Amino acid sequence: MKKSKFLKKSLAMLLALMLVVAMIPLSASAAELGLESIYVNGSLTNLASEFTVDVSSTATSVKVGTNEDLTGEYKLYALTSGQVKTEIPQWNAGNGGKELDYATYLQGDSIKFQLVEISQNGTEIEVATYTMKLNPVAPNNLTDLASVTPRTGVYSATFDNVAKEVHVVLARQTERDDTAPDYEITADDSNMNAQIEVTAANGA
Repeated sequence: MKKSKFLKKSLAMLLALMLVVAMIPLSASAAELGLESIYVNGSLTNLASEFTVDVSSTATSVKVGTNEDLTGEYKLYALTSGQVKTEIPQWNAGNGGKELDYATYLQGDSIKFQLVEISQNGTEIEVATYTMKLNPVAPNNLTDLASVTPRTGVYSATFDNVAKEVHVVLARQTERDDTAPDYEITADDSNMNAQIEVTAANGA
């Protein structure tokens, strides 16, 4: 009798352990994504369940793009008040994200987003929701930079606020059109996806 009770307890503990182990990949998948930020009008913005971004008081739309390539595993959607979904693409040098017009996407003073995971059978499973509150501010005409940081495909980057120029040295040699007064990017460079990150000064 004692042996039977011990066996039942052991099996129960083993079953509980197997359930915990089986749940680990499901909870880890969302954590592995690490979607911590998105691009809003070209500026990297930290994500939270609710967050606020400054926008021009004269704007009628906002551009949004993901900071990661979510293709195949996840999708980030912007939602209309009627829950119609629009997928948000990755923000990069060749793609400035998705323009969301206020007339379609603004709900009160906010735009809603939904992050979903794509299961093996193609089913979309909600992982998180985000509310981006828009804070209208008066636009300014300042253009000064505080810093320029080299990113993908860039060896160095400097800036000159007086001349209003940014000077970039690419990480590999590129072709040059010697008949042109200035360097011209050729078709071979179009897939290079070179990027820099700029930080504005004085609210520019």
